[in-house]
Amino acid sequence: MMWRRSRTGLPVRAQHDVRAAVQPRFVQARTPFRSTSTPTARWTLIETIAAETPTDAYLSQMPSTGSNRSLAVARGRSYDKGRGMVAQALWVAVSKLIFTQVWCPNRLRCTILRWFGAEVGQGVLIKHNVTIQWPWKLSIGDDSWIGTGAELYDIDTIVIGSDVCISQRAYLCTGSHDRRSATFGFDNAPIVVEDGVWVCARATVLRGVTLGSNCVVGATALVTDDVPSNCVVRPPRPAITPR
Repeated sequence: MMWRRSRTGLPVRAQHDVRAAVQPRFVQARTPFRSTSTPTARWTLIETIAAETPTDAYLSQMPSTGSNRSLAVARGRSYDKGRGMVAQALWVAVSKLIFTQVWCPNRLRCTILRWFGAEVGQGVLIKHNVTIQWPWKLSIGDDSWIGTGAELYDIDTIVIGSDVCISQRAYLCTGSHDRRSATFGFDNAPIVVEDGVWVCARATVLRGVTLGSNCVVGATALVTDDVPSNCVVRPPRPAITPR
């Protein structure tokens, strides 16, 4: 079944149906159409899936590549950063010029974080090249370690308990996007790391996860769900075969 393409990038019939009560979303594929005259391109309707209703702004800016979202509409829409532009700019400058540098003493790193609103306990050790998005959304308990090159992407809150070890290049990410959203809206959630946890080198912990006390996340492991206390998360073993 063939439909002609409208100026919005959606088939005319599809554009009408999107605004109707059923409110489906369409996936399109471009197929060549040849006639006795000059070849032209038309659109074939290939699939309909349930989704939330795109707005008129979304429809007007939807690309003609078959994408079911519009990043142009999402541009400029942000999450709550928790501080104004001055505080953000000041933190970025201090982080780049002082906090992440190898010559910066650990005591000064902890003090800088407290200046910017982080809750930092006693005996905390933070190595160089640690990346923290917004320190005012971070809490670290007593005697915890943050290893070289670790990244705490705390656009939502990250709470780290006491006696926690976050090893080298580990990545804690509180940010995400709603894949079903026509405007690719944010889908952020906090991360909680309870007392005694060890997040090993290059492990990744995603949004909304709570790591129970004394659990271990193995090197390079990916954590997408809560981990109970006293458990171990092991990464997949590599396949070893003869050459």
